[in-house]
Amino acid sequence: MSKLVPRIKFNANTPCIEHVVNNDDQCGVIYGCQLLSQPNSLPPNLKTILYVHSIAIIPGVLPPTITRLWFGRLYNIPLPPNVLPSSLTELKMSVNWDQPLEQGTLPQSITLLEFGQNFDQVLLPGVLPESLLSLTFGSFFQQMLAPRVLPSSLTYLEFDQSELPTSISPPDEMFIVAGSLPQSLQTLILPGWFQCLTKDMAPSSLKRLQYGFCTGVPAQGELPSNLEYISFKGLGGPLMSGTWPSSILKLKLPLDYSLNIVPGQLPPSLTKLTLRRIRKPSVSGAFPATCIRINNVEL
Repeated sequence: MSKLVPRIKFNANTPCIEHVVNNDDQCGVIYGCQLLSQPNSLPPNLKTILYVHSIAIIPGVLPPTITRLWFGRLYNIPLPPNVLPSSLTELKMSVNWDQPLEQGTLPQSITLLEFGQNFDQVLLPGVLPESLLSLTFGSFFQQMLAPRVLPSSLTYLEFDQSELPTSISPPDEMFIVAGSLPQSLQTLILPGWFQCLTKDMAPSSLKRLQYGFCTGVPAQGELPSNLEYISFKGLGGPLMSGTWPSSILKLKLPLDYSLNIVPGQLPPSLTKLTLRRIRKPSVSGAFPATCIRINNVEL
């Protein structure tokens, strides 16, 4: 195990400490779920824990030096307040974890939080810490994000795109509404299907926007004015002229986009275009003069 990634691993099959890899007391592999029932029983200088068992962790077990905690797929137990130490900066939940979160459970030190695929619980204002910079939801998450649920510190928000739809159809209910997204947000990765964001949904701070299957097409004036990159895995119609803000530099179109591109449909400031299986434009001037790189064009 690398000295650069100190960690501890639990397994039910061997209920005792087996070995410590390095003598610096920072990088270790420990097997034994019985340790979790005894506060202050773990080595005090551990930095990273990978927990692969299904037994609840009681307050006082995790040492105050822990910065990263990752749960394996077996863990699906409520996580009460006072379990996670204030030193924690990175938390990755189990793929199967789907439990409600109380206010005060997540310490104000966390900067990165990843929920697993099955998580689909209502989040109330104040549950997510104001220290949070990066947040990822799994593909099953469909709860509405009311205003003030996402902290004002957030710069990166991702909804897993691994479960893509077989057909483009609008969801029953939008879970991003006006005021959901904080003005600090710079990167937004939307789920496998989503309606086009409207101007009151997308913060002006947004620089990178990645759609899965967009159930429509962006309308004129609806995209954030500082957006630099936008990509689509699916589009519900042809590109419209006058859609793009002057800040757009990179555009990635769906793999199956096979419509002709005519002048005015692409951002005038575009420097890089990625597309496939598109026919050669029938009208000259379809590609902006600023576009110096075009990837994967099949003319």
